[in-house]
Amino acid sequence: MKIILDTNVLIAAFISRGNCHEVFEYCALNHQIILSKFIIQEFTSKLATKFKFHKKEINQALQILRSRSKIKKEKPFSQPVCRDKDDDHILALLNNAQVDAVVTGDQDLLCLKFFQEIPVISPTEFWKFEKEFKA
Repeated sequence: MKIILDTNVLIAAFISRGNCHEVFEYCALNHQIILSKFIIQEFTSKLATKFKFHKKEINQALQILRSRSKIKKEKPFSQPVCRDKDDDHILALLNNAQVDAVVTGDQDLLCLKFFQEIPVISPTEFWKFEKEFKA
């Protein structure tokens, strides 16, 4: 299964050992994590500015991400889709990468529930989705 993990899920996975970390580890071992340059850049920027990670720590996190994911190109939309333009990057990636789900904590994305018939789910909902997908 191909899964997009949104930036907020990745950040939570790297700053704590909670559900997002478990989702990341599970997906890294059992699925193909799909990311984009935008997600990588946003992840790097937020770790540095918001969470004050040192460059060495960010590079280690990036090394882990790159070793456990595939970087795909977005297929940009001709018109905005979401009220938050950054969320358009996630949906544009979904649009191009033929994924099975998007895992996010972003309420603007979660309220969609589906985009182009692809589930948009929270990290908590991931486990139910995983169980149903295997069935």
